[in-house]
Amino acid sequence: RRREADNIARLTGCEVELRREGVALIDHDIQPLSGTPFPGGSAVAHAALLWLTALLDTVETGITSNRSADDGAELPVAVDIDAEAADAAWASMLSEYSGRLSHDARDQPERFKAEVVALLSQFRLVVPRPGGLAVTAFANRFRAEPTLVDQDTSGDKQQAMF
Repeated sequence: RRREADNIARLTGCEVELRREGVALIDHDIQPLSGTPFPGGSAVAHAALLWLTALLDTVETGITSNRSADDGAELPVAVDIDAEAADAAWASMLSEYSGRLSHDARDQPERFKAEVVALLSQFRLVVPRPGGLAVTAFANRFRAEPTLVDQDTSGDKQQAMF
C-alpha cells in the first residue's frame, strides 16, 4: 500500500494519506486537480466548513459501514444523520455565523444551503440520503475551529476560522 501511495503522490503531486477507512488523495493547494480548491474563500465554502463541523459535533453513535477489513471487522465509512439533526445543526450554525456570511445566506437561505450541500457532496464529505445525509470519514480532516485573535493594538478580538 505504501509503495502505491508513493507512486500516486509522485505522479499527481498530491498528498496521499493512508487511513484505516481507505486511501485519501489530498488535492494540491496551489494548483488543484479538481479545479475547485477546498476549503475556499467563498461564503459557501466557509458555511460548508462550519456546518460540517456542526454535523461532526452531533455525531455520537450510528456509524455505518460499506465494507469490511481483512479480519472481517467493520470499518467506519460514514455516519448517517437524520434530516432533523442536520437541519438543527444548520440552524445553529446560521444563528451563530450568519452575520459573517454573505447576504445570500440570509436573503436566499434555501439556495445558499443547496450550494453548501452541493459543495460538500462534490468533495464527498457528505452524501445526501433519503431522510437525511451521511457524513463521510474524510470530513474530520476539515473540522473548523474558529478562534479569537487580536485584531489590533486596542485589544479587541475578532473571530477567525483559519
